[in-house]
Amino acid sequence: MRTLPRFVVIKSAHNNKYLWCDEDEDEPNLLRFNGKDAMSPYPKHEVMRAKRGDGLVRIRCCCIGKYWRRLSEDDHWIVAKADKAEEDLSKWLCMFWPCYDAKKDDNGIELQHSQLGENTSLYLNSLTAGKSPHTTTEKAGLIAVDWELLPLKYPTVDDKTTNN
Repeated sequence: MRTLPRFVVIKSAHNNKYLWCDEDEDEPNLLRFNGKDAMSPYPKHEVMRAKRGDGLVRIRCCCIGKYWRRLSEDDHWIVAKADKAEEDLSKWLCMFWPCYDAKKDDNGIELQHSQLGENTSLYLNSLTAGKSPHTTTEKAGLIAVDWELLPLKYPTVDDKTTNN
């Protein structure tokens, strides 16, 4: 298993956009790859190790302070709606994520839904848990970037002028 930094931004290899909570009125807090600015507070997620000590992590969307979970027991969409992280693996609300290295990229990761035992996938630029009922679902292609290293990777205009 791979260890993630405490704070990450997650980027899609498919559309090069960042994961954040969509403010859509129909389904608020749906996690979608539609962010363009990594330095914005919206794509920042906190990764916390589970108390179980077996390498699983919980993920919290920092901009709204909610943990990731499935939309419902029968749905695979991932939303940031939980006030606390459920630790009982038998419950559908449980959102522990083992994280694995993806083969294509040094920063590439695969997140697996602990209860379903399946990797996340992508549908309509949204993150889903396991196999979605939609036929066009594809592997998510996630790239994790350490939030604390972003200023080094994406310096501001002021940083560029003072460093010259």
